[in-house]
Amino acid sequence: LSVSSNLSPTLTISCDIAGSSYFACLDLKFANWQVRVRPEDREETAFVTHHGTFMWTRMPLGLKNAPSTFQRAMHSILSNLKPHCSQCGVRVHLDDILIFDPTFDEFLKLLDDVLRLLRTSGFKVSLEKCRFALQAIKLLGFIQSKNGKHPDPAKVDAILRIPRPTNSKAVLSWLQTANFYRRFVKDFSKIAAPLQSIIRSQEFTWTDACDDAFEKIRKALTEAPLLGHFDPDAPTTVTKDASGTAVGAVVSQKRKGKKTVIQDENRVPTTDEKKPQTNDEECIGVHWAVTIKFRRYLLGKKFSLLTDNWTVACLTTNIRPSRRFTTMLMDLNECEFTVQHHPGRQYVVADMLSRLSAAVLNQPQTLASMQAEDPQCQALRRSLSSSEQRHTHLVVIDDVLYYTDEATGVRTIVVPAKMRQAVLELVHDGAGHMDIARTLAKARERYWWPDLSAAVARYVTACQICQSSNRPVSKGVGKMGLMPISDVPFAMIAIDHVSMPATPTKKYLLNVIDFGTCFIVPAAVSSTSTKDVLTHLQSVFLKFGCPDDCLCDHGSAFESHQFTQFMNLHGVRIHYSVAYRAASNGLVERSNGTLVAVLRKLCTKDPSSWDKKLEEAAFAVNCTYSASTRFSPIELLFGYVPKLPRQCHRPVEAKTLQDRLLTLSQHRSTAASNTEEVQEKRKAAYDQAHRHHSFRVGQFVWVRCQEPITEGTTKLVPKFKGVYQIIDQKTPVTFVVSHITGQGPHNRIRERLVYVSQLKPYIPPYVQPYLMNDQTASVPEAASSPDALGSVLPACPTASADPELPSPGLGPSRPQRARRPPDYLADYYLSE
Repeated sequence: LSVSSNLSPTLTISCDIAGSSYFACLDLKFANWQVRVRPEDREETAFVTHHGTFMWTRMPLGLKNAPSTFQRAMHSILSNLKPHCSQCGVRVHLDDILIFDPTFDEFLKLLDDVLRLLRTSGFKVSLEKCRFALQAIKLLGFIQSKNGKHPDPAKVDAILRIPRPTNSKAVLSWLQTANFYRRFVKDFSKIAAPLQSIIRSQEFTWTDACDDAFEKIRKALTEAPLLGHFDPDAPTTVTKDASGTAVGAVVSQKRKGKKTVIQDENRVPTTDEKKPQTNDEECIGVHWAVTIKFRRYLLGKKFSLLTDNWTVACLTTNIRPSRRFTTMLMDLNECEFTVQHHPGRQYVVADMLSRLSAAVLNQPQTLASMQAEDPQCQALRRSLSSSEQRHTHLVVIDDVLYYTDEATGVRTIVVPAKMRQAVLELVHDGAGHMDIARTLAKARERYWWPDLSAAVARYVTACQICQSSNRPVSKGVGKMGLMPISDVPFAMIAIDHVSMPATPTKKYLLNVIDFGTCFIVPAAVSSTSTKDVLTHLQSVFLKFGCPDDCLCDHGSAFESHQFTQFMNLHGVRIHYSVAYRAASNGLVERSNGTLVAVLRKLCTKDPSSWDKKLEEAAFAVNCTYSASTRFSPIELLFGYVPKLPRQCHRPVEAKTLQDRLLTLSQHRSTAASNTEEVQEKRKAAYDQAHRHHSFRVGQFVWVRCQEPITEGTTKLVPKFKGVYQIIDQKTPVTFVVSHITGQGPHNRIRERLVYVSQLKPYIPPYVQPYLMNDQTASVPEAASSPDALGSVLPACPTASADPELPSPGLGPSRPQRARRPPDYLADYYLSE
């Protein structure tokens, strides 16, 4: 069946009725049934009932090509109409026919022509659904009029009656419904960002930000503006706005001296588009608006592009543009436009040598007046007028105090204390969140104040984004713990799942290992369900007896109620390893790697046959010498050396039964001693590369992000998340942390067990204080350098912090190499 490509016109083109004052909407009665099916095609529509077999003679609903066939029929019938002007015409959207005209007489003529063509073609309309000679008409969810369009109040009322969502699926459904009218909501993507985030999160948590976004969108729909119809003859302007959270653009036209908004669109930038370079964001926004979103308006029409970015303003005139922008420039060349640069917020002082943001000067004061109110700046001014000592590095130009670097001659602004917080945000947050040294270099090129270096160090160290994104550069923390040792077989076991290549019936390997002998009992299972786990454990318990303890991870099967109940029934204590740390269940993890390596070699010709080779591989592993115990698992468990497949002679065993039992007991004791000796050596090597930690109960910390993501890459995902609080210490290297999600009645405290290397101390945000007017400062005579001035001027008070949190400290002076132990050492750590 070939699919017809005769689609209905887009919503924007269908409603392009600028300048029309009179409207009519015709609705065809039983539209599909008015189209005959060709006799030779009727058997394709046959269906069987208990009364017999029937075929459609008219086009039924539900056929794949029915909409496009009906649309093509309408276009064929009405194609002979010739509107008398560009502001009148007929638009067809399936079974709805829209007729519009600026004058009433011509409207009647056009309506008569349409009805005549329909009557000639044998089509009938539903009179009760037709509307004639209206000055505003309801069509496809909008109220269309001469001046423009706005949302249908009935549709908006239906959206407002939808209750607040209670799960992620309901949030997605509500957003998709509200998204139909997003062009009427300015910055829709920015407002809806909290709702989008809980859709993507694994757990549903309705926060105050979500509630605020939900109410803002509802309110915006009730106050939706009137958007004008696009007029091809009117002057057109495209204004874009790009930021790290949304890419937006507006198409507007000037009519009778007034600006009319045609369409306001925005979207959330992709991961690749969220770059620190402002130029990239601005050019991406222009490219998306001109060549994608508003292409149907702008192609073939001359328009103006308004921007406050010089890179965009010079993009089309640059003889040798950057390679990052060449592809965008080629796409933009098919449109004819002129770029108009409109500068953003200006500097308060016109000759500032820096890019001090207008947000810094958030009060209607000039820089000179703010310096005049600052005690430190006043002290520096007084030192200039002192007859005893003049400072060549300070100078006043146009009543503004500057500092001159004697080595380079660069003149920078002396920043008043009230503006320093904004400066720190500008040179760090607004410049890529660089480290202390690079941030300080940027600050010194543009600004100066006493104790600048310490302020930058404190601010960068306490930056929340840097704390969550940077890896620790210091030596690893946490000494190695010792694995429990037992000389009693199957007194303690460990269990774990391994994902394997899918066979017709199996997908996972479920491995059980004994701590005393390292004997493994694997099984091929079809899923990670609790049922399969209990079936295998029941088989193990019946063969080797019930253990006292069982170590497992946080898999859903091992945390289920049925698993806990089964273990309690058999008198087995459950111990959980630390999430995302394989070393805490290292014995079974190492055995998994060994077993899979053997299977890989046995299944080289057919990897999907691994489940048939599993018993052979397990036997080979159990007969192999262990580096820790220095015995094979099967020898420690059963007390003899087995005969291997294809071995002609059984190993000679001259001892009596009593001697063999005594030897077995000695071997088990020796194996335990050997394992303890190996662990002590590995612990000594591991501890040399790790230091003791200083975490304590009640401290706030960051927790390393190690959860797998369903799509995309982890390169741009923050390295840490938080903030968490330590509420308990289980062992010297394991802690229980809690994280409060939501606010008010939606609070939920989440607890998790973490290893010490997954933690990083939390430092509260640093706020640069400023001196009050009643504080005074004095400058001694011998202040001739930045360091000297910093030492004699009064020190700014330190920012107040939570007494429960560590105070911000200075980071390392330079990056250090992160040392880590060999993998084989980490695999043998067990959380107690």
